[in-house]
Amino acid sequence: MLLRILITIVIEIAAALLFGFRKAYMLVTIISANIITQTGMNIILSLIRIRGNPLTAIFLIIITEIIIFITEAVIYNVVFRKKSGDKISVMKTSAYALTANLASFLPGLFIL
Repeated sequence: MLLRILITIVIEIAAALLFGFRKAYMLVTIISANIITQTGMNIILSLIRIRGNPLTAIFLIIITEIIIFITEAVIYNVVFRKKSGDKISVMKTSAYALTANLASFLPGLFIL
């Protein structure tokens, strides 16, 4: 679990830097949001314990990832816009959240 969280954070920080999100509060927000959402996802998936049906597992992982994307996009929009004085667009933070989550999805799925 810790390896998945660490890889996710590394990938999402790299994506943040590519999107120009370099300020300390942005990086701390991204790291914090990912620790919380990835821990929650891993707890949920551990509690469900799907046996013998990999398609059901993949479906639940995708649903969980969608919820994580929405949660992170909302967090980034609220925090980044508040701290920047609304200088960062909703589209940019949402595009970042989507890109970062897509980029970290496959490596996380492979490790899982």
